[in-house]
Amino acid sequence: MKSYRTAVLGALALFVVSLAGCSLTIEEREVFARPDVERDELHLLLLYRGVTASGQGEADVEKALGDVIPVLEGRRRFDVSHWGGHDLDDPDLVAELSSGDELDVETLSFLDGITVAETGSWIDEAGRLCGYQVIRIKNLSRGLGLLNAGISRLVRDWSREDDFLEETGPLDDRSRELLVRAAENGYPWLRLEAADIVLRIPITSGSVERVQRVLIDGLAEGHDADIHRWIVDHLMHVREYRVEKEEVIFRFTAPVTGAYRLCSPTIGAEAGGSLVEGLRERGFEPAGPFREEAIVSSFLAREKRQR
Repeated sequence: MKSYRTAVLGALALFVVSLAGCSLTIEEREVFARPDVERDELHLLLLYRGVTASGQGEADVEKALGDVIPVLEGRRRFDVSHWGGHDLDDPDLVAELSSGDELDVETLSFLDGITVAETGSWIDEAGRLCGYQVIRIKNLSRGLGLLNAGISRLVRDWSREDDFLEETGPLDDRSRELLVRAAENGYPWLRLEAADIVLRIPITSGSVERVQRVLIDGLAEGHDADIHRWIVDHLMHVREYRVEKEEVIFRFTAPVTGAYRLCSPTIGAEAGGSLVEGLRERGFEPAGPFREEAIVSSFLAREKRQR
């Protein structure tokens, strides 16, 4: 169940096997995401800053190189800021989805259309190893349909678990009823309107107020820092926030570049063993040192020409 959830969500960059697992430390991740409505595609530029082994030993470095090199060779393994890591070429994932129900099989077919268009590494001005990937997701509208179906299935299954009431503490009974009913009726949780992303959540206004209080109290007390950082980063793109009687609606709009931007530093990350010499010994020469703005500018300019 968990792998299905991460596969569907990760496929849409909204994030199976983490690129930043126990073998790697990544100081900061950033993603630029631009929907191409005319081509029905989503294009992603993923940046990884400060990539080292998680430990200082030779074995730590070798293990990290074993994870990094397949990525530089084009393996569809990536880490999306705030949305976790994914390995779409993981044989266990393929086996699980191919032996699942109709939704699983259709999801696997959709994942096959996700490609790594470009990848590379460089040394930044601080001397850190950095990397990037350009990901292209085809048939975005189909993917959104699968995502909505996956969310509905998650909500239905969640509602049957013993801790459902406890985990939805701020919600009233009516909101729980609305969530379950929406999941049973194919609710459009997410949709694309032009290049805007619209998120709809069935919930009462009273529950919205209680959820807001919980989040504000948690922020003030320093609890759940990762969750609050995730919320703040996404709220930067909110153009409209509307609470109706039994629904809350968020409209996310990209800036003038046409690309949504999310950034997530790893709090307390400690650099481990360097991977640079190991990459060079295996024929991978990081570029630079130069500023990453060249990579970002190239991506945005290319995307603009394709619009």
